[in-house]
Amino acid sequence: MPASRTDAVSDDKMLGAWISLPGRIYLDICTLQAIDTYGGVISEDEPFVPKGPAHATEDVERQIQALRMTCFVNERAMFEFVVTPATLQEVNGRNNPRYVRWVNDV
Repeated sequence: MPASRTDAVSDDKMLGAWISLPGRIYLDICTLQAIDTYGGVISEDEPFVPKGPAHATEDVERQIQALRMTCFVNERAMFEFVVTPATLQEVNGRNNPRYVRWVNDV
């Protein structure tokens, strides 16, 4: 069955959306900390359990779920996660060798 005119427009929009996706995603210190703290929720779909009083809000849970979906999409999109030198400087300033190693692996 031949594609209709509306299918072609829809295909063009979908292709344009795919092409407009960023190739790199820059991770700031807050995002790195969230991934480190809630890695099981993000990568293993574990239930969200707030860690500390500052994280006991619905907004934090939505942010973690958004990170989870970004990582899920990345299984196909193959974004390049990037950490800037300024972020690495902040990470190194925390004096946490495990965290520094983990961020350098990112």
